[in-house]
Amino acid sequence: GLTAIYCTKKFDVKVTGCDADEDVFHYLDAHAELNDVKIKALHKKFEKLDTKTLSEFDLIIGGDICFWDELNDTLFKLFKRAKKAGVKKAIIADPQRQPFIDLCARLDDHVTHEVWDWSLPKPTPADGDVLVVDFKNTMTKKANIGVVGLAVMGFNLARNLASREGSRVAIYNHSVEKTN
Repeated sequence: GLTAIYCTKKFDVKVTGCDADEDVFHYLDAHAELNDVKIKALHKKFEKLDTKTLSEFDLIIGGDICFWDELNDTLFKLFKRAKKAGVKKAIIADPQRQPFIDLCARLDDHVTHEVWDWSLPKPTPADGDVLVVDFKNTMTKKANIGVVGLAVMGFNLARNLASREGSRVAIYNHSVEKTN
């Protein structure tokens, strides 16, 4: 709703407003008209957003959309389809509800993402998190060990460390052939 209007007006971009409840669109249309912008309406549930539909978008933005436990799984699957469809990023803001926190933790092994704190001191104090998912960055986890130099000793050290449970090894060598 309001985020769609703001993005359309501020950044002069084409925005599609998506909601499972078709009754919200007359409010969206009224606010868009008041702000002299056009918002395309898409009446679908998250689970009905297929890769063909998602391939039309570069960015997914959502606010306060992970409020039920079952939405954790729904959004996780949506993110998987979005990545497959070529969406570049997703940005989701939430007031730190448990399903959202669980979703952020669940993403650790699957996509590159960051979680930022936000707070509003006025007029009514509020705080929460913003989840930023980068679908284009293929690194899924940060390494906890780095090995520089992949001659015989470095290569064997990296291989040995990588075989240990819980270890994620980043490697660097001046010649690319050793890292491929």
